[in-house]
Amino acid sequence: MNFVKANILNFALTAAVYVVNLLVSIAIARILGPEETGHFQIFVSTQTILVTFFSLGLGQASIYFHNAKKIPIDDIISTTLKVEALVSLAIIGSICGLVYFNTDYFGVISAGALIWYSLGSSALLFTTAMRPLLLAHMQVGKNGMVQIVASLGVLFLISICYWMGNSIEVSTLLVIYGIANIASAALLFKYFFRDFHLKKRINFSLFRLIAKLGALMSGNNMAQTLVSNAPLYALSWMLVSGFQDVGFFSRCVSVCMIATFINNAIGPLLYAKLAGCSDEEKRRQTKLAASFFLIFNCVMLLALEIAAGWIIRILYGAEFLPAVPMLRVMLLTLLFSGAKEVSINLIASVGRPVKILYNLIINFVIVAVLLFILIKAFGSIGAVWAVVITTAVTSLLLIRESVKLLNMRYSDFFCINRRQFGECLRVIKDGIK
Repeated sequence: MNFVKANILNFALTAAVYVVNLLVSIAIARILGPEETGHFQIFVSTQTILVTFFSLGLGQASIYFHNAKKIPIDDIISTTLKVEALVSLAIIGSICGLVYFNTDYFGVISAGALIWYSLGSSALLFTTAMRPLLLAHMQVGKNGMVQIVASLGVLFLISICYWMGNSIEVSTLLVIYGIANIASAALLFKYFFRDFHLKKRINFSLFRLIAKLGALMSGNNMAQTLVSNAPLYALSWMLVSGFQDVGFFSRCVSVCMIATFINNAIGPLLYAKLAGCSDEEKRRQTKLAASFFLIFNCVMLLALEIAAGWIIRILYGAEFLPAVPMLRVMLLTLLFSGAKEVSINLIASVGRPVKILYNLIINFVIVAVLLFILIKAFGSIGAVWAVVITTAVTSLLLIRESVKLLNMRYSDFFCINRRQFGECLRVIKDGIK
């Protein structure tokens, strides 16, 4: 499948996943209300941080070694799968210990819910680490199916519980998410089964190379995850109505995620594409992707700013209307998110993930300081402004690295001229054909 058609298919599948996830977020918000939604979101954020830490960046690093270094895919899969199986035990222990010994913060949940939450985290670790490998050969259909199975599973199980009249609480949702993540991991393993050889020994030389690059990429992912989840923990720690504010903030994030789905759909494919390109082709693809993201994001920004109040009321109900001012501010991140996504994938494609890591560490420090100052001064809206400022600074720092690496200009990431606009339209038409 060529790059353009792969992008369009991935765009459609990612859009479907985001729509299902939006339906899930609506169901959770309307069933639990703002405070319990925030409480559940803390579990999700904790799981995300641990999964990102333990995934070791093996999947993304494997794409580089397969596409750029031409290492056989079966060698990579057989080695990385066995390593991740061992690491999964660590995340189970970490989840159980963290929740069990911190009931003052997480609350008391049943042993069954904790077990399913831990097993689901282990399954999510597997899919997070290994799913990127499907994009090494542009297998976007399979990639989309792995994602949508988990999302549909959650929506289906919530619907069944609600239809049967069962009470849906935070513990119930932890069980539901655990089952859905396990189903998604099983499907991914089915896709990899032909290239996985149980009797083949772990290639330690290959693993050292993958792990070295993966550690840097995992550091990048970890830094991004910490930056994106820091406001949730800051709100829950610093404000009396912390969990309620987390609930408002998390629903704003859900709406913004829908607005940026095209960035997240094309970004991983862009990395896979750029990893095997010449410098000149890298520059051309980067300019095209940055222009396309900026056009789309500006349209989404205008539409959502106008309809923000209506969207919150329709989707989540009147209980969440205090989130409208937060959403209007958070939408400003769309001006920078496209350039940030392009820069990250460009820098990673030339094997310089440490450049990304340095910049993200700087920005984690910035967001931590801003959260402490702005939440104290302005409350929950201060947390949103901290996110907007940090996103802008992150984008500019990453663009600076891209400019140095490939002799580009800052305007290549933010300016749209008639020629670039026409090329974007031509690419879309060619892909549709």
